[in-house]
Amino acid sequence: LQPKVFVAENVPSIADFNNRDIFGSLNEEILGRDTILRRLYNCGYNINYKVLDASNFLVPQKRERLFIIGVRKDIGGSIPFPKKREGEITVREAIQNIESQTRYFAPWEEIGEQEYQFMDDLKKIKEGESVRDIRDDGKGYTFFRLEYDKPSPTLTKRPQKTVLHPDGDKFISLEEMKRIFSF
Repeated sequence: LQPKVFVAENVPSIADFNNRDIFGSLNEEILGRDTILRRLYNCGYNINYKVLDASNFLVPQKRERLFIIGVRKDIGGSIPFPKKREGEITVREAIQNIESQTRYFAPWEEIGEQEYQFMDDLKKIKEGESVRDIRDDGKGYTFFRLEYDKPSPTLTKRPQKTVLHPDGDKFISLEEMKRIFSF
């Protein structure tokens, strides 16, 4: 199987200087090092790659990804990367008109005193801040509050349990999360 064109994506750090021995560089093809780019080139593809941020393409999330485009050498040419779109979609625009099914912080009776104190700390986090901004013990560092008037930062695993709604003492809902992911 050798498609005419392929597109692959991954985390941007795979192409960082520290990973050059694994990923390679388009300037090093003649060196013959065994890298990802070299293998793709040896499979008969002209390769181009670029880091793109989803928020530049009207996705309400700042999410950088490395895109690799390969075009079979016998076809020739290359496929250009898309140009950045004007403007960006904010969290407010993304989640407006969603009927709230947001989960509020649990009352003390349901979670226990220690957890309740932590939930009390979460209430102190302002838009665009994380637990790191209000605590210095390192606990709960993944919790952060979205900002209404900016795209969301990159959301990763289980964001529904770590991402605080810009309004009030609640987490984002599944529907809001899906909208931020552009589903």
